[in-house]
Amino acid sequence: MKFSIVVPNPKKMVSGGNLFNQQLIGFLERGQYTYSMLTEEEIEGTSIDGQVAIVDSLYITNASVMDALERFLGLKVLLYHLPSFIKDNASQQNFSKKEVNEEENILKKFDIVVVPSIGMKNWCIEQFGRIDPRNYYVLRPGKSFESKGQIVLKESSSIKILTVGAVCARKGQLRLVKALKNLDHIPWNLRIVGDLTRFPDEAEKIRTVISQYGLEERVRVEGLVSNEKLQEIYAESDMFILLSNFETFGIAIQEAMEFGLCIVVPNNKILKDEFGSETCHYVDIDNQTKLESQLILFLADVDAIRAMKISSAQEVQRRQSWDAEMTAFLQYLSRRAGDIL
Repeated sequence: MKFSIVVPNPKKMVSGGNLFNQQLIGFLERGQYTYSMLTEEEIEGTSIDGQVAIVDSLYITNASVMDALERFLGLKVLLYHLPSFIKDNASQQNFSKKEVNEEENILKKFDIVVVPSIGMKNWCIEQFGRIDPRNYYVLRPGKSFESKGQIVLKESSSIKILTVGAVCARKGQLRLVKALKNLDHIPWNLRIVGDLTRFPDEAEKIRTVISQYGLEERVRVEGLVSNEKLQEIYAESDMFILLSNFETFGIAIQEAMEFGLCIVVPNNKILKDEFGSETCHYVDIDNQTKLESQLILFLADVDAIRAMKISSAQEVQRRQSWDAEMTAFLQYLSRRAGDIL
C-alpha cells in the first residue's frame, strides 16, 4: 500500500499538527511503508498517486490540493488538526453558519476524517450533521516522553507555572499574564514557552503587560526551546495552564500530564470529553474578572493542586504510545483501502 502525504514542511513551522505529522511520517519510515510527501508548492499541476492520500487540514482551502484530490481515486484521508475558520490571531472564536456549511462540504470529500480526541469527534458530529459519524477516526497523540507519568509531588516556595504553545491570541498567553498580574499574596512564577515569531505583535503585548505591572521577576518569556530543554522545564514546573479559546486536543496538555503537573484548562466540552472532570481543573476564560478570581482561589488551595497532580499523572499512564496509536491507525487504513480499491 502506497501513501501520498500532503503536509507542510515541518522545518518551517512548529505546531502540534506538525508534531503529529512528523510522528506519522516517522512511523511509516520505521515500518518501511512506501510513501511520497508533497507540499502545496509541489502538488500544483501534478497528480496524487498511490492507494491512500493523507492531507493536512491546513490545505483544505487550497485549490491546487483539492483539485488534485478530486482526481484521486483511492482512499482520501483528512488530518483534521484544526477547523479552517478557527483563527490563531483571534482572542475570541466567532464563526458563522455559512462557514460551518462550507467546511462541511469540504469534509464530505474525504472518506476518513481523522480527529485527535473523542471531544473533537463529538464537536464535529454536533457541527457537521450531514457527515456520517462513522467517517471519523480518533487518532490520539501518543505519549511523547519515555517512562514519565510518575507522580512527583515537589515541595517549593513558589508555584512554578508553565504554558506551552505558539504565542498567539488563540492560545491565551496574554490572557494568562493579565489574570495573574494582581496575584500578590501567593508566590508564583510563570514560564511562557512557544514560537514568538508567528504573531510578533502578540508577543509584544505580553512584554508590555509584564513591564507595565512589574512582573519581570515573575514571568519569563522563553520562546522556542529544544526538546531536551522542554523536558527540563516540564520537570521543574508544578502547574500547567493553557487558556486557549479553541483546542482539538492540546498535545502540550498531555505532555504536562506525563510530568505529573497540575493541569488548568478552559471549561469547554472538547477538553472535558477527552480528559474528564477529575484530571484537569477547568476555568472560565470568557470573563477576565471571573477568570482571575477562579485562579486566585485555586492557586491558594494546596490540597486541590496536590490531588490534581496525582489525577493527571494517573490518567496519562493509561494512554498509549505513538507507535501503538499509529499501528492501529495503519491497520484501519489498510482495511478501509481494501474496501474502496
